[in-house]
Amino acid sequence: MRSHTLSDTAPLPRHMFWSFVNAHTVDEISNYPGSVRAYIFNQSMRDDKKKRPGRAEQSIAFCIYQTERYGPQNGYRLCVVHAGYYVGGREKKEGEAEDDIDKLEREIPQGHEEMVVLGEPTLYPDPQQEAQDQ
Repeated sequence: MRSHTLSDTAPLPRHMFWSFVNAHTVDEISNYPGSVRAYIFNQSMRDDKKKRPGRAEQSIAFCIYQTERYGPQNGYRLCVVHAGYYVGGREKKEGEAEDDIDKLEREIPQGHEEMVVLGEPTLYPDPQQEAQDQ
């Protein structure tokens, strides 16, 4: 068993992060134009009948790979989209300005490793700390 306690001065070692990415516990999406945008839109909105641009209703995590390459050894972007992140339409309209999702679909160099976070996590207070503060 491998174990590592995380802190600001002891970040996650790369070999442990790679173990997570190699476990294939997250979806693998091609960076083909439009595919990342469609995936985020489809996966972050819960109600199929009301899918329209708006705030993500749930957080999602997935890996983006260069089109025609497979596996993290060939380069990837691990992406987390937090609930509350504004998701535009399923498809980008012609003439719309470049946004963060367009940047996710850019070329991924061979061997590149990157983690991207869209939005902010919801942080919940520690109930024990709240009780002590009162």
